[in-house]
Amino acid sequence: MTESARLLIVEDSADYRALLMKLFSRQGFRVDCAVNGEAALRHLEATPELPNLILLDLMMPVMDGFEFRERQIREARFAQIPTILMTAHGDLVTAKEKLGAIELVRKPVEMNDLLSIVNKAIGA
Repeated sequence: MTESARLLIVEDSADYRALLMKLFSRQGFRVDCAVNGEAALRHLEATPELPNLILLDLMMPVMDGFEFRERQIREARFAQIPTILMTAHGDLVTAKEKLGAIELVRKPVEMNDLLSIVNKAIGA
């Protein structure tokens, strides 16, 4: 199933973004990236093929993951895209519940664990 699954990685760290892109590309995912929430919203608005899943960092400049997720939920076309939150800070349980995420992982995350979480989320 991962051959056709599309991910959107929203992460401000260039190194972490590159690592995630490499991991998921090697597994057959089609991967798009955005450096912050604002860029991710622009990407979603411009693309005809929406991602099957969003990996969303919470702490980013310009537009953080909290604001992105709130705006994503308000936009009918994007609201149902499952989202996995990633953060090194904060109350994980509260953030997951408040933002309606399917999962929340603390960074740095073990890459094999993240791959398992993503595969489970998309039904692979």
